[in-house]
Amino acid sequence: MHRLLPLLLLGLVSAAPLEGGPQKWALLIAGSNGYGNYRHQADVCHAYQILRKHGIPADHIVTLMFDDIAHSAENPFPGRIFNSPQRKDVYAGVHIDYRGEDVNGDVFLAVLKGDKSAVGGKGSGRVLESGADDHVFVYYADHGATGLIGMPAGNVVGEGSSWGNAPPSSELSSGQPESFEKSGFTLSTTLRFSFLFNYNLDDWRNNFK
Repeated sequence: MHRLLPLLLLGLVSAAPLEGGPQKWALLIAGSNGYGNYRHQADVCHAYQILRKHGIPADHIVTLMFDDIAHSAENPFPGRIFNSPQRKDVYAGVHIDYRGEDVNGDVFLAVLKGDKSAVGGKGSGRVLESGADDHVFVYYADHGATGLIGMPAGNVVGEGSSWGNAPPSSELSSGQPESFEKSGFTLSTTLRFSFLFNYNLDDWRNNFK
């Protein structure tokens, strides 16, 4: 059964699997682009560093981010991304599998479902290759709503909205792996779960100034 692990618990969980036991996988997504949305890609880079620090193998992490802020003309520290006042570079060493226009809903869902044929010719072509008993951690940073998340390219993902021609949840749930169905998670449920745990505190503070 797939299990989605909130980032808040990551530091309390040993990343080293028992021999022959469940493996740990991660899917990291920054759902925006542009220097004004700096924080989302910074969050994803930071999450990547935390996962690696806790022993998650690089080949078990799939990362989607537009990758347009580290070398942006607006960045006063070219080639570096910070996510704390200490200015520790979190961009260095991050392996990005899908960039630019490849960061869209179709690629996201294909990676999540392990559908290699759907990402042929795009980015690294890597997808989650988790088994029925493995742990899958999904981290998404950007804007969204109940059952809906944004992407920097293509349509939003989730239930239909005036923001875009997103497929209904019934379409998102079709064709998903049997193990997803057994776990009680549909893909649309997973989207709601991810957004719930990744609401950006900066947005919250700005809304209540």
